Amino acid sequence: MIELKVTKRYVGALLQIAHEHNRVDEVEEALHILDSSIKQDRQFAACLYHPTFPRERKKKLLGALLGEEAPEIVKNFLNLAIDKKREKAFGFFYTAYKNAADELRGLVRVKVRSAAELNTSQFEHLRTVLEKRLEKKVDFESEIDKTIVGGLQVFFGTYIIDGSITGRLSRMRKHLQQHVGQAHHVT
Repeated sequence: MIELKVTKRYVGALLQIAHEHNRVDEVEEALHILDSSIKQDRQFAACLYHPTFPRERKKKLLGALLGEEAPEIVKNFLNLAIDKKREKAFGFFYTAYKNAADELRGLVRVKVRSAAELNTSQFEHLRTVLEKRLEKKVDFESEIDKTIVGGLQVFFGTYIIDGSITGRLSRMRKHLQQHVGQAHHVT
């Protein structure tokens, strides 16, 4: 819980500075590199998160990882987090930053799960409907899932639109169970 509060505060400040310097995308890329390294390299993550591993060595480790191309904004940001002993929040920075940057860009990332591949006109129709309803640009990620039988499921933020046959059958089953249960109580 504390990491989430810290993450929001830190990421908010980082995004503001990145936006002022017109470096939002570059900062996102650098945080993605860090996030991927934490998830893929256990030894790297162990050094970064270990409380007795020297702070200066952690900073050098991050500097080597990010390289010369990474914006100074990111390096300073991560060094400050190390100085404040907030390394545990590193695993949350990329996702929080990406979400906040998308909000700044007026972009919603939508995951579409369907039983079969959608064609271009179906995606464009869905894009038009969602962009009008959400009043934001939509970026799609698509996934094929034969278990939903037909139709599609749309996920964005904390919302789910379930137009799948499996979802409809589940809702129908639940509805019937409620009415059958009520009929037994009446008799």
